[in-house]
Amino acid sequence: MWQFECSRIFMAIVFIGVAQGLFVVGPKYIRPNQEYKLVITNHNHTHERVNLKVRIVGEADDGQSFLNESIVVLKRTSTAELTFPIPEKLPPGQYKVIIDGMHGFRFHEVAELMHLSKSVSGLIQINKPVFKAGDTVQFRVIVLDTDLKPPAHVKSVQVTIRDAHGNLIRKWSKAKLYNGVFDGDLPISSSPMFGTWSTAVQINEEELVSKTFEVKEYALSSFGLQVIPSIYPPSEEQQGLNFTIVAKNHFGKLIDGSAKVEVYWEEDIYYQNNSIGLYGMSQVQLKFIKRFDVTDEASNVRVKVTFKEQYTNRTETKEIEVTVYKHPYRVELVNSKPQFLPGHAFPCVLKFTYHDGRPAPGIRGKVEEFALAYEITATSDANGLIEFVLRPKEDTDYMEIQFYNNLIDIKIKVEKDETSSNGRHKLALEAPVFANLNEVMKIKVTCNDKMAFVVYYVVSKGNIIASGFRAITCKKKKSYKFDITTTERMMPKTKLVVATVVQKTLVYDYKDIYIGDFHNGFNLSIDENEIKPGRQIVLTVTGRPGSYVGLASYDASLVSYSRNHDLYWEDIERVFEEFHVSDDQDFDKFLVSIKQMR
Repeated sequence: MWQFECSRIFMAIVFIGVAQGLFVVGPKYIRPNQEYKLVITNHNHTHERVNLKVRIVGEADDGQSFLNESIVVLKRTSTAELTFPIPEKLPPGQYKVIIDGMHGFRFHEVAELMHLSKSVSGLIQINKPVFKAGDTVQFRVIVLDTDLKPPAHVKSVQVTIRDAHGNLIRKWSKAKLYNGVFDGDLPISSSPMFGTWSTAVQINEEELVSKTFEVKEYALSSFGLQVIPSIYPPSEEQQGLNFTIVAKNHFGKLIDGSAKVEVYWEEDIYYQNNSIGLYGMSQVQLKFIKRFDVTDEASNVRVKVTFKEQYTNRTETKEIEVTVYKHPYRVELVNSKPQFLPGHAFPCVLKFTYHDGRPAPGIRGKVEEFALAYEITATSDANGLIEFVLRPKEDTDYMEIQFYNNLIDIKIKVEKDETSSNGRHKLALEAPVFANLNEVMKIKVTCNDKMAFVVYYVVSKGNIIASGFRAITCKKKKSYKFDITTTERMMPKTKLVVATVVQKTLVYDYKDIYIGDFHNGFNLSIDENEIKPGRQIVLTVTGRPGSYVGLASYDASLVSYSRNHDLYWEDIERVFEEFHVSDDQDFDKFLVSIKQMR
């Protein structure tokens, strides 16, 4: 599950008499070429209907002015969603939302908006990390919008490749995108400038993304040497390394010889060496000759392998860097919200993952919270999760959750939420931390005083994607239950916000809900796991009609040289976080203002 943060939101409230008012909610940010949505809820018992003029106005830094307005009529206990199209080239400046009452309804509210210029991002994939004279560089540019989809308004990009001295080697002034992708190639000359070359992508002269690759002078050896680390990262507990050494001639046939393996610490401190006989390929389980203690969370060791061919005594050397982790798995607290509300249940989820990203099931240990006298012995499930509920007291200021066994001992501090409660009135939201696509979620809202209504907002990827108003007919009711069905628009994470008014006081609560990874309906399978030279590889690709599928294949030894050339899931996560990151401490939850009717 990904750890991403939704955009901040603002709320402006006006009260007309007792428990009569309007809720106006919208994103705190405004982006070019994206729709801006406001949700207005009428809970005004004095007026059967209210008339409002809603404007988004602004003045750009270059002097341009911007205006977009809409008129809305709301009946009592109703909700309206207003959508404002934002121009493709909205320049930086000062922008705000202005809401005014009409036809005798006196209301005025202003909220400042923050301009975010970035609405597209990009990725670059290259066929290998290092090239020689005469090779061809094959690359792929992928352009994405804030939903990680091809941006409809971007039809082409500018792509440049420069050599190690910054000389322009090739430029695509109008590289046409197909489903957000541009494929290109560049033959390297017979006498290139050696060093680090770069590929850069621009839109309207603004750099979107760049990536480097190496051009080196080297001669082809009569044989090739590969040192392939284990796909399972090592930990301090193992006190050793696992990797595979492969030696082949230029026909791809395995060859015999001997290999000298040297191990160095992070600071190039010599640690140990081993010599082994190599018959083409060997899986090496190298045990450290003395205790290796990992500093902090992880330490790197360098493995140098020198292979000598049996009959010619020709040698070749390869080096790889291996990360050794302090613990065999990671533990993190994945909660629906970062702080707890005193006096209310606080659902907790401990997530255990191996360092390659796989869930770690079957991890057994004790979970404790000393101040609450809470202690259980639990085991992580098939998804690597341990779920439990803590019940902080009214006077609890913070909680310290501890998990420990014979391999790991961690403590995680959780602070009290100072903002979700307002004086003596408190609202608590109960919702699942994890949910599946198309799942009906059971939602419960509880208040320490009677409620007349509940409003809710579903926020994902910086936008309000759903909202609702629920009138509570029972005047003495302090809790309310309702259902929400998860949709693709909520993936991979959504923020559910609930609010009500108790005795002229706004109270609210919110939770983050993880809906799982993106579902793009794509699957790739191969007919055989081992293919002999000369044989064809048969791939089966299935996906949604019209989808763009880009394939890439390369020798596994390239991974030991560098991973920078290819794309990985963490690259997608990074792009997503760049679009939607925000600080929960700066969430502000709601910017509230209260105005009395004159």
